[in-house]
Amino acid sequence: MTLADAFRLVGPPRGDVHDAERAEAIRVLDAEVRRIARRIVGNADAADDVASDVTIRLVAAAPGTRHADFNDAQTRGFLARTVRNALIDGVRATGTRRRTERAFVEQRPPRPRAHGFIAEAADAVAWAERCVDATIIPAAAAAMRSRRAEFERDLELLRALHAGLLSMDEAVAAERKPDDTEKRARGRLHTRCSRTRARLGVQALKYMAAHAIDPVRAGAIEVALAELGADLPRIAASLARVRARREVTVSAPPAVSSGGGTASGVAAESARRGRNAPLTAPETDRNERDRGAR
Repeated sequence: MTLADAFRLVGPPRGDVHDAERAEAIRVLDAEVRRIARRIVGNADAADDVASDVTIRLVAAAPGTRHADFNDAQTRGFLARTVRNALIDGVRATGTRRRTERAFVEQRPPRPRAHGFIAEAADAVAWAERCVDATIIPAAAAAMRSRRAEFERDLELLRALHAGLLSMDEAVAAERKPDDTEKRARGRLHTRCSRTRARLGVQALKYMAAHAIDPVRAGAIEVALAELGADLPRIAASLARVRARREVTVSAPPAVSSGGGTASGVAAESARRGRNAPLTAPETDRNERDRGAR
């Protein structure tokens, strides 16, 4: 079951969904929510608490019925946005409780460890959003040079799609040319969105490599880009495969081409060089002894 399918099936019990399918959908969605939460919180117990709250919200609200056209990338972005909001709500709730407690006691109560991790993750998420808007997106736009306007237009389209302000069908209808088929227009739109996500991911990886980014902030950047559908681990794996192929190509010795570059030509060249090669010292001594015996 894909993430988008689970997103559409999750929610309160209803007649058109079997209990087994609903349970599997909740399990798939809960696993993705826990992965996102653990990526940015940095503490398994605190992340599981946040993920449990988010899963309960999703089951109660059933957002997949309102966003039935979401694909996997849009679903992952929606979940990342929900986890981010849950972290911020947790910090606000903690602050409200502390203010209430300080009204009855004079000294500030010690902060629980789990709340400290959640507060740190919420700060990292806020920092990552500023970093993406102020550093990563301008760097990706500057790398486009003459095609910067095209990148900015595709970025706005990507934001609208992942925020639910524009459906995929509406975007295809808007981008479709008079002589285009729907399949061609949808493929072109998909290519534009994928290219924009990849450019954002590349610039994010460059920024993280150039600066000493701690794991919590690195996870926050990943979540901030997930809200735009950019899967940072997948982009990093693709770049690693491309880099490995380039290193193998550069380090491979050039092939000896002779006789038209074929294998028989190389063999003929080797045989010719063997016939014209000078005799070695043992062979020379053996020939002189044969002549002396005669």
